[in-house]
Amino acid sequence: MTHARLFDKIVTNTPESWDFSGFPWKRTSQYSIFEVDEHSDEFRYVTADIDNSPGEHTFTYSWIKRIQNVCMFGRYLIRHQQLFAKDTNSREEIRYTCIPECKIEELARHNVDSRYLQYPNAPFINYELLRNANDALVRVHKSVPYPWVLVCARVSTPPDGKIMSDSEIYPEYVVKFASINREPLTL
Repeated sequence: MTHARLFDKIVTNTPESWDFSGFPWKRTSQYSIFEVDEHSDEFRYVTADIDNSPGEHTFTYSWIKRIQNVCMFGRYLIRHQQLFAKDTNSREEIRYTCIPECKIEELARHNVDSRYLQYPNAPFINYELLRNANDALVRVHKSVPYPWVLVCARVSTPPDGKIMSDSEIYPEYVVKFASINREPLTL
C-alpha cells in the first residue's frame, strides 16, 4: 500500500468529531488543535468521563481542546489492531496525566514523551498515565507550581495493562479547568 493510500485509509477511520476544514493536508506529521464547543455532545462526553472519576471533586471547565494528528493516530490504530489480533482480550481505555500548559504543542507533535514535555528549569517528571482523572489531578495539585492541563488519552492495552510504546497512546483531548473544588483527602 502506498503512503498516500495508507494516509487516506487512516483519515477515513478518524473519529467523527474531527474537523478537517483548514487542516494542513501535507502527508507529514502535521497536526491541528481545535477548541471543542462547550455546547457540543463531544464536550459533554469528555466532561462526563472526568466528572464520573471516583473521588470527591467538582470542576468548572475553562476549555477543552482536541488534538488531531493523522500520522500519530494512524500509528495508534495500527498498534491497536496488532494488539487485538494477538490477544482478543486487549482493550481500549481512557487514561489521564497532567502536563504544563505551555507544552500542548509538543504533546500534539511528540505524544506523551517526557523528553519534550518538561517545564523549563523544573525537576524531571515521568508522565504516568492513570486510569482515574482524579488521581492525575491530585498528583499535579500537590506538586506542580506552574499552569497545567489534564490530558485525556486513548490507550490500547494488552490484558496485563502494560503500555510498551507511545504507539499504544493517542492524546486526544487537553482540558483546562477554571476551578477544582475537592473534599480534603483522607490517607
